[in-house]
Amino acid sequence: MKTTTFSAIGMAFLIALALSPAQAFADKVFKWTDDAGNIHYSDIQPNNVDAENLKISGGKPSSSRGSVQEKAQNLSEKKNAELEQKAADLQAGTEKRENDAQCVAIRENLKKIRDSSRVKVSENGELRYLNPEEIAERKQNYQDMLDEHCAK
Repeated sequence: MKTTTFSAIGMAFLIALALSPAQAFADKVFKWTDDAGNIHYSDIQPNNVDAENLKISGGKPSSSRGSVQEKAQNLSEKKNAELEQKAADLQAGTEKRENDAQCVAIRENLKKIRDSSRVKVSENGELRYLNPEEIAERKQNYQDMLDEHCAK
């Protein structure tokens, strides 16, 4: 009766050992039978008893764990990707602010040209007034730029 109980306990221990991560237990597990016929398991080899060394594997094989250098390289690549993404986001933000500033300037120019009946321009160092056709053309150009670049 005792042998059956110890065998069941021993088997439960072996199953738990096999299913647990390898780091939780020592690399070696010994199995032996005492004088009374009871089976024992331990990570310490008994003295004066012939014990069987069991090979128990658990967790990931060492080859799939990866080296420290590989982990550092992967971390470095991840950090570089994050930095590149932040740089791209900053660049996009800068371009958006510049575009917004240009749109404000275009809107102001369009408002000025609509509100004024006479528009003065400087050409070759001389000031002159735009004629109605030139004013209409500039209004259309500003409106086209707003439609193309500043649609909201």
